[in-house]
Amino acid sequence: MSRKKLREKMRPSIGVLKQRVKRPDLVEAHDVTAQDPDFLIEMKGVPGTVPIPRHWGRKRKYLQGKRGIEKPPFGLPDFIVKTGIMEIRGAVQEDQSKMSLKQKQRARVAPKGGGEVDYRVLHDAFFRYQTKPSLTKFGELYYEGKEFEQDSSKFKPGVMSEELRTALGMLVEGSTVPIPPPFLLNMQRYGPPPAYPNLKVPGVNAELPAGASYGYHKNGWGKPPLDVYGRPLYGGDPFGNAIEGEEDQNGNLVSSDGKTVGRAPWGVLPTADDFFEEDDESSEEEMEESSDDEEDDEEEIEEGEATETPSHTDAVKGFPPLPEGGMETPAVLDLRKATGEETPMPSSGPKQLYSILEQTAANKDSQQREMFSSDVAYVMPGQQLPAEGAESVLSKAVSTEDANKRKRRFDDEDGADLEKKFKF
Repeated sequence: MSRKKLREKMRPSIGVLKQRVKRPDLVEAHDVTAQDPDFLIEMKGVPGTVPIPRHWGRKRKYLQGKRGIEKPPFGLPDFIVKTGIMEIRGAVQEDQSKMSLKQKQRARVAPKGGGEVDYRVLHDAFFRYQTKPSLTKFGELYYEGKEFEQDSSKFKPGVMSEELRTALGMLVEGSTVPIPPPFLLNMQRYGPPPAYPNLKVPGVNAELPAGASYGYHKNGWGKPPLDVYGRPLYGGDPFGNAIEGEEDQNGNLVSSDGKTVGRAPWGVLPTADDFFEEDDESSEEEMEESSDDEEDDEEEIEEGEATETPSHTDAVKGFPPLPEGGMETPAVLDLRKATGEETPMPSSGPKQLYSILEQTAANKDSQQREMFSSDVAYVMPGQQLPAEGAESVLSKAVSTEDANKRKRRFDDEDGADLEKKFKF
C-alpha cells in the first residue's frame, strides 16, 4: 500500500473527529486532512487565536472581484478640512501656475517657509478636534465588500433621525400635531419587536407625545392594545397614568396589570420579606375572619364553663376523653379484618335478574307498512293494556284481507297502464 492510500485509510471521518474533541463546533470539512487533526482543533479552540483567512482555499485570487470597481480618491479628514488648509493650498497652486520656469527653479533652491497656516489653528485641529479613526478589532480580517457594509453599531432602537422621519412622512412643514410612524398599527396588532423587549414605543407600551391623540382619523395614533379587563397587553403605560419619574428613580418596571416589578439580578432567590409583602392584604382579611370566629368560639366556651369545666383532653371534638395518664401505644397494630368478619350488606332480599313481559295481540292496521310484522306484541313496563271498548273500535277498521285486495287491484291497474304506454 502506498503512503497516500495509507494516509487516506488512517484519516478519521468528520463525525469521529467531532466525537473525540472538546470543541466539535470548530470542526470543518477540511480539518480531517491535517497531519494531526486533534492538535489542530485544540489550537483553534485556544482563546485569542486569529483564524486563517477564508480565501486560502479558493481558486480565485485575492481581491479579484474588485477589479471593475472604481476606487474613490483620497479625502482629508474633517478636522483638517475645517482648518482652511485646502483654500490656502489652492491659492498656492494658483500662484505657482502663474510663475515662470526660472521663478520655479529659484523657489526650489530657496523656498519660502511659514506664514501659510496659523500655528494655533493647526494645534487645535490635531489636539482638540481630531477624531479617532475607525480601526478593525482584534482578529477581524478584511474581505471583499467589507467597506460597503453599513455599520449598524451607531444606530439605537427607538431613536430616529430627522432624515428618517422625513422619509417616513413624519415631518411635515406647518404641522404642529405629531404624526405617527407607519408601522404603529402593526405594532399595536402584533406587539413590539421581540428582539427589544424593553423598548418603549409610544402608543404601544408608552404614553403618546404631547399633542397626539388616539383614533383612526388623520394623524391619529390608532387604538391602544388592551385585554378584556382593560389592561395593557404589552406592559408599560400607554395612557400616561403612572407617576412621573418613578421608573427612572427606582429603576422598576410596570407590568401589564399595573404592578411594580423590581429589576433584581437574574438568579437571586426571593427573601422572606417579599412573601410577607405579597400576603399583607390576604393576611389582613384572614385576620378579620379569624377574629370573628374567635369571638364566636369564646362565647361558646363561656357558656360551656358555666355547666362544666373542660379539660385538655376535650380539645379534639368527636373523640372520647383520654385518661389521666394517656393511652399506651401498642407495639403491633393490625388493621386487617379478622377471620369471619365481613362487611355488612343491606338486607333487601334476593335481587331480581329479569321480569316476564305480558303478551298481547298485535294491531295489524299499524303494521301494514312494516316489512317484518309480527302477530304478537309485548306490554312494556309503564304501559297499559287497551280498554275493553277499544276492541269494538278495532273491529270496525278495515281487515287486512280487504286491504290486500285493494292493493292488488291498484297494482293490476298500474300494470295495464304500463302495457299501454310501452310496447315490447
